[in-house]
Amino acid sequence: MRKFFFTCSFSLIAVFGLFSCGTHDMFGDNETKMAKALQEALLLGSQTATINLGDSSCEIPFEKKECITGYLGNELVEIALPDDIKKIFADISSVASFASFIGISNLNSYRDSIIINLNRAAEEAAMGALKTFQDAVFGLSFSDAAKILRGDSVAATSYLKETTYSELQVNFTPIIKRPLDRLNLNKYWSPIASSYNSFASTLGSTLGSSMLPYPSLEPDISESLSNHAIDKALYGLFLMVGKQEIKLREDPLGAVREAGNLVSPEAGNLLSDVFGKAKHGLI
Repeated sequence: MRKFFFTCSFSLIAVFGLFSCGTHDMFGDNETKMAKALQEALLLGSQTATINLGDSSCEIPFEKKECITGYLGNELVEIALPDDIKKIFADISSVASFASFIGISNLNSYRDSIIINLNRAAEEAAMGALKTFQDAVFGLSFSDAAKILRGDSVAATSYLKETTYSELQVNFTPIIKRPLDRLNLNKYWSPIASSYNSFASTLGSTLGSSMLPYPSLEPDISESLSNHAIDKALYGLFLMVGKQEIKLREDPLGAVREAGNLVSPEAGNLLSDVFGKAKHGLI
């Protein structure tokens, strides 16, 4: 996995470097300079976010120290269960005799397995956003660049979201569904739903359905969980792109230094210059 990230990162650095060199002779034109700086900023933000979120190295998902890469364990982006599914787990766990009836000593293990799968699928999908981001970035116009540079702290991220979200949603769907289908999430849910429904039928016929939190549970939640994971994965992706933009606007020099080899020296100088001026209202 790390070898893949290194290879991808190296390839993107080469692309950024070539793009920078190819436009260096046009830096005298303010509009071109602004557009190029914003392109570099968006490329840096999207590259940083996708590589970070695509890192599946956080191996201890629960009762752990906070992870700073990937989705799983990262409190900023970790994909939790949908509220309705989370409530179902809490409610059926509150039925005292249910666990012994279905022969499961710890329902939390089922819940945790679903959470792990949702986040691992999102991590697998994250790197697939790079090509879509690049296409949107290189299509940026001069007028868009000037407007965005003078905008709020996440104006560039908002532009990227407006121009890529629909395509990313389409692209993420098979990437996220594939590992979820392969892992067969329903194998964690179907036994619970089936046993609960049997339990509810037995108890309801003797004590009345008012004694139960639900009359029955849907046995297939794979589709709804996939859609939930796609929405949350994209939310986390743009959140991380936005954090990079905020950092660049607040401290251009610091953000460029932190990026290190992810940007060429030419691009780093350009980002520091243009965003430094933008910060002080000189653009």
